[in-house]
Amino acid sequence: MENNTRTELKHFDGKCVRIIDSFGEVLEGFCCYNNEEYNEHEYGWYEDGVKIVYFLFYRSEIKEIFQIDPESSNLAAWGRLEELAAEDGLDGIEEMLFSEEPFHVRRMIRYLNSIFDSTGKCTDNDKKLVKMLEDLTASDIDDDIKREAAKLASHIEKI
Repeated sequence: MENNTRTELKHFDGKCVRIIDSFGEVLEGFCCYNNEEYNEHEYGWYEDGVKIVYFLFYRSEIKEIFQIDPESSNLAAWGRLEELAAEDGLDGIEEMLFSEEPFHVRRMIRYLNSIFDSTGKCTDNDKKLVKMLEDLTASDIDDDIKREAAKLASHIEKI
């Protein structure tokens, strides 16, 4: 792992990282570097940063950033990023499920599994989630992810 708060954030572009933000939150995932000009044009703030799926972290918000091994057995099944996406509702969940990076898709499915295992509740939004999961199984994605998504969709439908 590499701790790098002073060097260029662009060094982490396309890599799996662990970010500790200024609030002490720990977030993990594959990131993409945005330079100052891009962020100013897209978000109105002239500062570089990294984006994990749809979460943007400006340099001033990053306390620490480390490159991590996405295949490490030391990583949790899901993390705060997936929790935040679920808190954002179906839009956040959809962003994670249809991410180009299988790492994020797997972790979101695992997090959703934990929610439905613990609550046993079914809502109208759950029906929309089942549709998203069915769409995911029809997409061009890893077969293991398709199986996990189909299993979760089936579980939610039974609730």
